[in-house]
Amino acid sequence: MRERHIDTLHLAGVATDICVLHTAISAYNLNYNLVVHRNAVATFNPGGQEWALNHFKNALGATIVA
Repeated sequence: MRERHIDTLHLAGVATDICVLHTAISAYNLNYNLVVHRNAVATFNPGGQEWALNHFKNALGATIVA
């Protein structure tokens, strides 16, 4: 992705608090900017959903959009 000058990743997927979280952390560790699409992620636990969205924003500096 770096060869194509991609510096921002838009994330969507299932298991916000597991799979999407691990993808976001890996991308963060590689210095990518993150955009998480709130309406395009889901999980099995409503509490886990809100926790993960807050973690993306507060710990990883992600932008959360609809």
